[in-house]
Order: sequence, then C-alpha cells, then structure tokens
Amino acid sequence: MANTAMVVVSDIGNIKDIHPKNKKDVGLRLADQALVKHYQLINKTVDGPVLEKIEKEKNRIVLTFKNAVGLKFTNKEDQFEVANKEGTFRKVKATMKGETIHLNTKGIEDPQKIRFAWGNIVLSNLTNETGLPASSFEVDL
Repeated sequence: MANTAMVVVSDIGNIKDIHPKNKKDVGLRLADQALVKHYQLINKTVDGPVLEKIEKEKNRIVLTFKNAVGLKFTNKEDQFEVANKEGTFRKVKATMKGETIHLNTKGIEDPQKIRFAWGNIVLSNLTNETGLPASSFEVDL
C-alpha cells in the first residue's frame, strides 16, 4: 500500500503485552520512516533485515536480505524452521556468511516452507547495523 510503513517493535515492547509501554521509541521509529521515505529529509537505514531472495541448494537454503549491512545474530538461539512436504516444521541450524544466511536442511525431504521467529513470545535475534530486528515471517519455497 502506497505511503505506508511498518516498524518492528518486539525488541522494545513487552512480550506479554501487545501494547508497548515504550511509546517514545515506537514513535521515533515511525517518524524516521516518514522522514526518510516520504519527506527525504534524512538518509539512514530505517528498516530491519527483510527477506529478499531464497535459493534452494542440496541440503541447504540460502537466504538473502535487504537492509543487511552489518547482519548479525544477537544470540545463538536457532529461530529458523523448515517444513517438509507433509508440513511438519523442524528447527534448523542457521549460519551467517557475509550478508546471507545458510540453513542446513540435511534430513528434511523436499523442503516446502521456511519460518523465522515464529511464535507468540519469540523475540527476533536477527538485526542489521542499526540494531533494528527482522520481523517474523513464513514463506513458501
């Protein structure tokens, strides 16, 4: 939808309450979106990593992200899951190579879907140079 934006606030909110008490930082993230994308008054990255491309290879899936400069995991928790043709999801090991993420799919026959940080109380551990987190997602392959 034109002239709209979304910000991820799971890292500054309260995991047990959908309404973040830290309204100031939520407002600043939304204001930055407008200042960069609508008014072009400032030039900075205002989005966390966003999945851009998926490549299936033998026993792995390579994910490329937009806004990926300084891509990093903030902890070692595996938050990527891959589903087989029956739709059963299994956590997979994710490794970072530069600004791509490689998912080990060995043992998963015919991978069909990927999801990241999926669940009601999962905090994304994937950020970029600005510290902004990636949003949770589920995609078909």
